[in-house]
Amino acid sequence: MTALRLVLGNKPDWTTRMIPLLTSDFEVASTLLKIDHAEWADIVVPLHLSDYEILRATSLFQGKALFPAPETVALCHDKRRFRDWFRTHFDPVYLPAQTVPGSGLLIARPCESEWGVGAVLVESNQQGGLVCSYADSDMFTEEYITGHTEFAQHVLFDDGHVLYSALSTYEHAADRYVRGVGCGPTRTTLVETDIIPSIFVAILSELNYSGTACIDYKIDATGQIKIFEINPRMGGSLAGLAHSYVATYAGYLRYY
Repeated sequence: MTALRLVLGNKPDWTTRMIPLLTSDFEVASTLLKIDHAEWADIVVPLHLSDYEILRATSLFQGKALFPAPETVALCHDKRRFRDWFRTHFDPVYLPAQTVPGSGLLIARPCESEWGVGAVLVESNQQGGLVCSYADSDMFTEEYITGHTEFAQHVLFDDGHVLYSALSTYEHAADRYVRGVGCGPTRTTLVETDIIPSIFVAILSELNYSGTACIDYKIDATGQIKIFEINPRMGGSLAGLAHSYVATYAGYLRYY
């Protein structure tokens, strides 16, 4: 059988990890995704939000990739807007609280950012004026969820169904941190799993989501899931399971 011709999206540091896991079963393009691949490719795996613009630029990519609608990407990418949407559709218990009593810790986040860039912890003695100053800015504040462990649920989703799922678990030395630039975990595990919280399926279904999403969250001291964001793209840690993920992705597109 002729190997499927595979094009990976524009995230070179991820593709470096993915390609060695894929070359035995796929003919992987020597360059990252561009519009010139439209006729050559059998399967395209987008990795960066900018890849969606390329995939939408020509109908020749139709049926070769799964990716969310522009309005879904915009909603998920704006963390404050996503929270407002979530509160009108689901129980807000799944989100960090908008305010905290007494000496509780807050985190200030940019509405649109990745990898923790621009996020800062806000101690109780700083909160009064700072929260007001963020009200009309591109930042927002919410309860900081303490704990050493953070999770990323990777979900390939289409037509209301989970096609593939994996879970990354990140262990940190401290219980207060901003994961991302300059603060990495001390231990990371990545496993495929058929167990996925029902709230995640409900959210993706309500969004009419198509493609791969990465849902970042913690579990608080009471055992409650607290969702931080839904990245409308593949999460970087999923690169470690590139073969099984891409095989499922390709199989679905070829035989659906």
